[in-house]
Amino acid sequence: MFRNISLRKLMAGAAGFTLLETVVAMGLLSLAVGMIGPGVFQVLHFEQFWKDRVVATRDLRHAGSRFAGDVLGSKTTNLEDGVPVATVMLTTHLNYVITYSKNLENELIRSHFDGDATTYESRLATRVESVEFLLSGNVVTMTLTVDTVGTETRTMILRSTLR
Repeated sequence: MFRNISLRKLMAGAAGFTLLETVVAMGLLSLAVGMIGPGVFQVLHFEQFWKDRVVATRDLRHAGSRFAGDVLGSKTTNLEDGVPVATVMLTTHLNYVITYSKNLENELIRSHFDGDATTYESRLATRVESVEFLLSGNVVTMTLTVDTVGTETRTMILRSTLR
């Protein structure tokens, strides 16, 4: 049934690839990779672009939600009427002090001092270009601008009323 054939006898009559055929195959493969490669990199870049925008939008909403809640629960602030500042201190009805400010790493930081010599800090937004607080009557306005992707920015203006 099976004959014992050596590999040398089996390959003796087989023809291999010529150098020209190998070069042509490599050229076609290089051409195909050259055409597909940039498309793949563009898709990956586009995905990162949208991810950065989603993170920036999420940060804006999260910061706005926390800020609105803190202002509504506050009785006083360090703001002067009509004078914009980069840091705000809110004093709650329980005499807790909550501070919002931008740090050197371009993050919006919320510091909460509970009166027992303990301060809690949380990062609310990253890639913050600017933050400004303004008091007008009993309305506190926060204008927060974040960098989404390179040259694009998103700005949120939030107004909340002191109680």
